[in-house]
Amino acid sequence: MSDPDASWAFVHLHAGRSQAAVLRAYLRWREGRHMEAMEDVSTVESWLRAERHWGWLARALNLKGAVLLDMGQSLQALTLFQEQLTLAQQAGDAEMIALAHNDIGVQLVWDDPERARLRFQMAFEVARDAGPEHQATMGLAAFNLSVVEKELGQMDLSARLLEVAEDHVSAARAWPYWAGVVSQRALRLAEAGEIDLARRHFEAALARTLPVESRRFLTFHLAKLEAQYGAPSAALTGLAELQSWSTTRVDMLDDVLQVQAAAQARLGDYHSAYHTLLNMVQAIQIRHDEELSVQLKVVEAVHRTEETRRNAEALLHRQGAG
Repeated sequence: MSDPDASWAFVHLHAGRSQAAVLRAYLRWREGRHMEAMEDVSTVESWLRAERHWGWLARALNLKGAVLLDMGQSLQALTLFQEQLTLAQQAGDAEMIALAHNDIGVQLVWDDPERARLRFQMAFEVARDAGPEHQATMGLAAFNLSVVEKELGQMDLSARLLEVAEDHVSAARAWPYWAGVVSQRALRLAEAGEIDLARRHFEAALARTLPVESRRFLTFHLAKLEAQYGAPSAALTGLAELQSWSTTRVDMLDDVLQVQAAAQARLGDYHSAYHTLLNMVQAIQIRHDEELSVQLKVVEAVHRTEETRRNAEALLHRQGAG
């Protein structure tokens, strides 16, 4: 998260290793390349199971679950996160234990915020007890605790937790998490009518040296703020800067187009807003088609994993019989 280019260099240097395939899947997922991320995981999952590399298998399952969660397949994702938790506990892998609790909490937050709060608290405590190298995970859990406390009406506590989250992710240089925290803080300022302060919050963040994806995420959320609360013409200018990103990030395209249509409508250009919404419908259909492809990949991976398990059991049985 702190230096994606260095991570890509590591992946290319160690291209034949299963760990590099898992890392490549993570980097591709961060870039919104869900299909490629799933393919990377699928190529090594069976081998990791057969070799009992529980820590790296937990990471592979976490990535698969994250992709499925992005695709709206929450029940399948939950099953993977629960297996991830079991494997991580078996391996004593604090990072994967904490992330499993966190990601299970994410699925609970809207339907059962009390249980989500408990999961986020467990994630924070596991990461905290594991040492300072887990600050990024601590920050992520604190951010999600802030969201759930806001949902439960605990606004002061939510604000304090957001500060805690920002301190941890900034110290860890976990820029994707940090961009999310900054955007949440600015959104809350805008909701309270502090538009100029929210805008300055984004501008200060964008003045920093950040990875490309984190800068684009911030730019998009600044445009969203302008479309909803500020100057819609500024929103369209910001979105124009993201044109290449929005054509490569299928997972973001419908969100970008929705913000664009909202800005156009606020400017009174209803004709353009209508056509942008038509493009958004098309983008949703494209994303839906990708989701179906990802689901098919998951089914194939499950069948391969089950076949590997059966072959291993048959081999052990033959060895025992011999």
